[in-house]
Amino acid sequence: MASSTLTDPQMVMIHDALQAGRSWPEIGAVEGIDGDALRKRFYRAQDRGHVTTALEADKRDAPVPTITGTRAEELVDRMALWSAAEARFEIERKAAAVAHRIEFSEGPVCITGIGDLHCGGAGVDAALAREHAQLVAETPGMYAGILGDLADNFIYQWAMKIRLGTETTIPQEWHLVRQYLTWIAPKLLFAIDGNHDAWTRALAGIDYFRDVVASARPDCLYANDDLRFTLSVDGCEWPTRARHKWKGTSIYNPTHGQERASLFDHDFLVAWGAHTHTGSFVRTFNAAGRTGVAAQVNTYKVRDPYVDQEGFSKSTHTKPACVIFDVDGGVMATTDIAAAARMMKLYYRGRKAA
Repeated sequence: MASSTLTDPQMVMIHDALQAGRSWPEIGAVEGIDGDALRKRFYRAQDRGHVTTALEADKRDAPVPTITGTRAEELVDRMALWSAAEARFEIERKAAAVAHRIEFSEGPVCITGIGDLHCGGAGVDAALAREHAQLVAETPGMYAGILGDLADNFIYQWAMKIRLGTETTIPQEWHLVRQYLTWIAPKLLFAIDGNHDAWTRALAGIDYFRDVVASARPDCLYANDDLRFTLSVDGCEWPTRARHKWKGTSIYNPTHGQERASLFDHDFLVAWGAHTHTGSFVRTFNAAGRTGVAAQVNTYKVRDPYVDQEGFSKSTHTKPACVIFDVDGGVMATTDIAAAARMMKLYYRGRKAA
C-alpha cells in the first residue's frame, strides 16, 4: 500500500475485520502492510472521524415491511366514543328527571305492599300468597306494589348448597312468579327488584325481573333497588319511596331504616321496605314535622331456614302491609290484609269501583 492514507473501502474492511476478531498482523497480511503500521494509520484516521464517515457511506437502508391484515393498533375513534358517552348521560339525566306519579281522581285508595315470596323455595305458603293476590285483584280500591324477591333464584356458586336442597328448578321458579303476577297484574302499580331478583342482572347483565314484570303489567312503575314517586289521591299528595332493603337496622324498631333515611333526606313521607323476614309492620313517624308512614312487609316463608341461620327475631304471621290513603290527607294502616279489604268493600259497596 503505497499511500499512507486509507481509502473508505479499506477502513470499512479493517473495521469489519476487527469486529470479527481478526488480529492486526492478520489484517496487515491481507492489505500487504505491517500490522503495527496499519494499526497506527487506522487509529489516526479514526481520530479524524474518517472511519465513521466511511461506515456511514457504506451503510444501506434496511427494508421496511408492509403489514396487511389485523393489526395490534386500536382502530377506534375515541372522539366518537366520547360523544356517545355524553349522549348516553344526557338520556340518563332526562330519564332521572322524569316525575314518577301515580294519580287517582278519587279515594280512598289502599296500597298493599307485597314482597319476599321466594317462589320455589322451601316453606313458602303458596296458597296464602295466591289468596292475597286474588283478594287484591277482586277488592275495589285496593292496589299492590311489589317489593322484590319474588323468586329464590340461587344462581351463585356459593348458593349451590342451598340449590341442591330444593326440588324446584330456577326456570320453574320464574314460571311461578309469572303465574303470581297474572293474578295481581290488574292492580299492580309499581315494582322493584330485590337482591335475589337482581342476581341475574349482576351475573349476566340482563334485567330478567324487569322483563317478567313488563310481560304482566307493562305500564307499572319499575326500578332497580330504589323507586321514588308521588302518590296523588283526589289532589292529596304523598311523596313515596320504595326499596327492598334499607340501610340501618334496629333490633327494637323494624322500620328504623325507612325512618332514618327520611331523617337525612327529608324528601318522602311514605316508605316501603322488605327483606328482613321478621314480620310486617306499619308505623307513623315524625317526618320533619309532617306525619310519615313506614311500612315493612314480611316473607311468605312460614318455615324459614334463613331466619334460623342468621338468628333473626321470630317472624310474625302477617305478610303484606296495607296503607289506606284518604281524600283529606289522612292515612290508615294495617298488617291485616283481610281487614283492609273489608274496609274498602264497605266503602265502595254499591258504587262504581275506583
